[in-house]
Amino acid sequence: MKLNYLILLNEGQFIVSFKFELHGLTIRLPNAAEADKEEEDSKISSTMIVFNTWNAMIGCGTVTVPWAFQQSGIILGVLITAIACLFAFITNYLLVRVAGKDTNFSDTMHRYFPSYGWPISMACFIFNFYVGIILFYQVLS
Repeated sequence: MKLNYLILLNEGQFIVSFKFELHGLTIRLPNAAEADKEEEDSKISSTMIVFNTWNAMIGCGTVTVPWAFQQSGIILGVLITAIACLFAFITNYLLVRVAGKDTNFSDTMHRYFPSYGWPISMACFIFNFYVGIILFYQVLS
């Protein structure tokens, strides 16, 4: 085990650099000036933020559908997509049927779970709302 360190005085500031070696593994901790330079170099453009946010909202599954079709073949890909479409249709049909004449999801939750349905539905709404605000704020900053 070996620990090397270097302390320099540069324009009234101490610059400290550490290097730690153990069994052939070397860990080097950058000094503050190097860390600030690396942070400036790692800035992400607003275009990258928009595409990453779009990827997060749409989902990695949707973005990788062309690759999945290439790997499985056109017939199996279409068959699996049709089965997924059928499951989505059945789920939506059941939701509409259960909701009946309710105007929103919180009314349906309150009808089927009177004591805790409405608070759970509001918590889900608030969580989704704040995630959208946070993502929007990230895009603007």
